[in-house]
Amino acid sequence: MHTRCPRCRNPVELVDDETLAEVSCPSCGSSFSLVGTGDTLDHVPTTIESLGHFTLSDKLARAKKIPSRNFTAGP
Repeated sequence: MHTRCPRCRNPVELVDDETLAEVSCPSCGSSFSLVGTGDTLDHVPTTIESLGHFTLSDKLARAKKIPSRNFTAGP
């Protein structure tokens, strides 16, 4: 089974003998659960109608989240 990490959105492959109560992401190291607890939070996106003295009328684009990369200094 495949899923995505809710923190970094990288794919996580689950093998049949893994527990779904605590899944660990190999990319970012966070852990999450695929087992429902009955407590669900609803996400209600907020809309912004103005920014300073500007009125926002249309959404033109949405930025794509780019995962951070660690770079090392050269020799």
